[in-house]
Amino acid sequence: MMAPPARSVPRFLPTLTEVVHPRAGAAPMLTVPPPVIDPDAILQRVRVEVDLVLQTHLEATVANAMLDQVAMIVARIREELEPMVRQAVAEAVAAELDAANQA
Repeated sequence: MMAPPARSVPRFLPTLTEVVHPRAGAAPMLTVPPPVIDPDAILQRVRVEVDLVLQTHLEATVANAMLDQVAMIVARIREELEPMVRQAVAEAVAAELDAANQA
């Protein structure tokens, strides 16, 4: 079995030329320090998310309530206008009949 040919290292490739030893007495960092938790930032993000959800649900609820109210208002207006329309039609027909009889 033949050994692979030796490759030359490019000149611009940085190489390690110095070995660095830790200072005496310094404890090696084996654990990652816990992240800093900012309660105000968390609270603000939660508020924004809750506001978005509430806004969506509130808009849907208000829209449904308004549609219910519109239906009730339309029914009430029809109920109140029907006798007035009947009376106006009756008076108009009577006036036309009177005009036809007098002619």
